Amino acid sequence: MIEQNERTVAEIVRRYLVDCHPEGLTFEVLDQEICRGEFGWKVLVLLSHEPARLFHYYEALADVEIALADEAGLDVLLVPAFAEAA
Repeated sequence: MIEQNERTVAEIVRRYLVDCHPEGLTFEVLDQEICRGEFGWKVLVLLSHEPARLFHYYEALADVEIALADEAGLDVLLVPAFAEAA
């Protein structure tokens, strides 16, 4: 199993987000905002714009979180940040 640290978690999360584009969104992992908490990793992701339908966006991120847990063995919470707010 790969060592879990901020750098490796960021790389793995990026790979899982690369093909995730609900409503044309793109995601950028903010390396400096990754931290390990009591229940797993918290990863802040910058969204290119605010989606019109939030449920599509939340569903897509939930699917990525599930895939990360099932396939990569990572417990990750993806936390959104919108480009205008970052």
